[in-house]
Amino acid sequence: MDISMVLKKEGIKKVVFMPDSLMVRIINETQLRHEDIDYIQTINESDAVSICSGLNLSGELSLCVMENSGIRSACDIISRFELSHGIHNLYLVSNRGEVGEENWWGVCHNNVTEQIIESTNMKAVTVKRIEEFEKVLHNAIKTFKTEQVSVVLLLSYSFFEDIT
Repeated sequence: MDISMVLKKEGIKKVVFMPDSLMVRIINETQLRHEDIDYIQTINESDAVSICSGLNLSGELSLCVMENSGIRSACDIISRFELSHGIHNLYLVSNRGEVGEENWWGVCHNNVTEQIIESTNMKAVTVKRIEEFEKVLHNAIKTFKTEQVSVVLLLSYSFFEDIT
């Protein structure tokens, strides 16, 4: 599956990302295939959330890409935007720390991911297989466009096995 074609088909014009060793495969693939999607790399997750928020408020459908520890790292800005101001984003998040994690530093990352997502009033859906991606993204965008909630697509370890 060409993930970049799915992003383009769904109207995503900007991808704002914090580098992650799992997500870099998706970012590199999509950057090479579609120059009409802009990629903005940040140095921390709070910046990624802030940039996406501004883009989405201006009507540019954007996707915020990071690993699940990034949700934890950006919790302050997510809470301010999501809970205090009702500013929502669409997130694509690698769910580091699931069974199959190969890095010692990643093992603990998913212990609190779902609780943080729930406590910040975001909706989450786990994508386990690459063939589910298009439908899940389409539905996530429909929910995101209600302007009532952020939506997080959690990419499972098995998802990344499908693209390697």
